[in-house]
Amino acid sequence: MTRWLFQAIVVAAIVFVGHGNAFSSPSDDVAASLEAASSAFSQQHWDEATKLLQTAESQANEASQDKLLAKVVCFQSAVIAAQGQSNKSIAGFRRALKLDPSVKLTKVIALPEVKDAFKKALLLERASVPLLSSATDEAAPPAQPDAPATPLAPQEPPPPAKPPVPKPPVPEDKPTPTPAAPIAVEKAAPSAATVAEAKPEPVATVPEAKSAAKASADGDSEEPDLPASLPRPLHCPNPDEAPPNKKAVLRCVAQPEVQVARVLMFYRLPGKENYESVPATKTARGWYIAVVPAKAFTGKMVQYYFDARDATDKSVADNGRFESPNIMIVSKNAPPVTHNALAGVRMEGSAPVADESEENPIARFFDSDREDTGRKFWVSMAVGRGIGFHGTAELEWYREEVSGGSHPASAAHIAPEFGLQVSPHLAFALQLRSQFIVHTGSAGVKQGTPALGANAGLLRAIWFLPVGQFSNLQLSGIAGAGEGFRLVVPPNQLKMRNSSDTVRGGPWIAGIGVHSDIALTEMWAIRLGLQVLQGFGNSATVIDYAAGAVAWF
Repeated sequence: MTRWLFQAIVVAAIVFVGHGNAFSSPSDDVAASLEAASSAFSQQHWDEATKLLQTAESQANEASQDKLLAKVVCFQSAVIAAQGQSNKSIAGFRRALKLDPSVKLTKVIALPEVKDAFKKALLLERASVPLLSSATDEAAPPAQPDAPATPLAPQEPPPPAKPPVPKPPVPEDKPTPTPAAPIAVEKAAPSAATVAEAKPEPVATVPEAKSAAKASADGDSEEPDLPASLPRPLHCPNPDEAPPNKKAVLRCVAQPEVQVARVLMFYRLPGKENYESVPATKTARGWYIAVVPAKAFTGKMVQYYFDARDATDKSVADNGRFESPNIMIVSKNAPPVTHNALAGVRMEGSAPVADESEENPIARFFDSDREDTGRKFWVSMAVGRGIGFHGTAELEWYREEVSGGSHPASAAHIAPEFGLQVSPHLAFALQLRSQFIVHTGSAGVKQGTPALGANAGLLRAIWFLPVGQFSNLQLSGIAGAGEGFRLVVPPNQLKMRNSSDTVRGGPWIAGIGVHSDIALTEMWAIRLGLQVLQGFGNSATVIDYAAGAVAWF
């Protein structure tokens, strides 16, 4: 039996060391491509990352697994966002979310601009806004000095009969400038630099400006303190949702080194192409607040952005842009957005980011630190052998007393098991240990036959510990009963025993076990195990070693 034990240990070692190369599946291929793409992404090798992700997309399609494909599409969209194509990346993120609503950004790709685009995609999906074709995902071209920028595809000019829509004055290449449209609050027309940045400055309305000033005056005493750290030059920690038909008080704060003379908020009314603008009011604590009127909250969402300008009216910081605005979903369940509405607000840049184990599809199999691992129960089948020890005992067939010693447990045993995971670390399993015995020698003149096996039911209480990305460690306490287990004592011609016989351990059993699962796919794993069982009633000990397959559900 020493030879059998040595062989089992060698096989187990080979499987542990070589499992990464011995088994290959589409999930493994996608994981390898994503890992290579992560390396290229971190070095800003966009072309290389794109090619690797194209390979990963083909592999994910071959696997026909939407969750794998969602991870790849999410990564592809991150590459696009990192290169400044925000709108196009939002469309990609939305595609990924449709494939798998639980998809998250990995830490490698979670750059600020990527998180911003992913967050907007989440909001658009929540609002069920129709997904535009890729042709319209690119930002509108920057405005030229002779024409204002537009946020959408070129539109037909409005009929002359309709009331004129106020638009920002634009410099003309004429000797005599054309009179600018009247602006109620703004004192000066936007500069040429501002126009070139595709940020037309529509009409600011006096009621909203007064409302912002009133909100500032009313809310200074209850206004939240400024954040301890500001993640971007113009930080705007506003809610993602607002109730319908109610005005919303939005706020921003600029980093101290940003020279801000004034801040403008731009918002778009439902069905309108142009933005309205409102000058923000600075509060005593340093917030810039502006009010979006109730009439803006009659659709599914409100688009808005903030623009901070210096004394020369040049944009020095922004939060959102004309072509890529922030989004606030209109929801009847949302609380009012008032001057003190920062409590519970999900701060900017808080798009879901996967932890390290989630970056690999197979690694998630063993992520026991998550509140919900997605794995509820398993079934397994193992085959093994054992070697045991007993003191002075009586043979079951010959009814003779034999001295203590070490003997094999059987030719083999099988151990089907059903397990239930009740928490990330704790699980319980029912196992049937069914032992098969092949005897040596001959019965001779003795009537009957020695025992040919033993069956026992075992309850395992298991504590899971993750070990690396592809394996785990299971420590278990074991208790059970039945026939117990049997050790095979060889024939002894000197004592006229022509056949082997058995010594029983049990019927009560208790013990400990150590097992390890090695992932092959997100569902299947190989299980290697070692358990020590002590029989009570008839005292004996057996050490079982086994290997088998596990399917998680």
